[in-house]
Amino acid sequence: MSGFASLRVEWGEVTFLGQKFKDLIITPRSYREWDWTETHTSHARGTPVQDVAKLLTSKTRQLFVSSGFHQRLRLGDGVRQLCKQRNIALTYLNSDALVGALRQHQTARKGVVVLLHSTC
Repeated sequence: MSGFASLRVEWGEVTFLGQKFKDLIITPRSYREWDWTETHTSHARGTPVQDVAKLLTSKTRQLFVSSGFHQRLRLGDGVRQLCKQRNIALTYLNSDALVGALRQHQTARKGVVVLLHSTC
């Protein structure tokens, strides 16, 4: 799979590899819409640790999580601790900064998991 050069985010839309999403999950082997209804994600509750845990593998080295454009999406309880326990570097930034960090991070997606939110 390719790196992050094609990743773009603007209010309400994420574009990756020519496809458009509202919110996006990227793993080393796949990418898909981030459906907040799966684990009841909300701005106040934050990104649930169960959303994160099910995406991580023994090969995950870096987790990138978006707080949205206006930093309204919190990081759920337990995410920092989970990353610490598994020795995974965590980057938690607003949407624009996160995309910039991904582009500078590396050209390959190996060992990287991304949860990207396109609004608040």
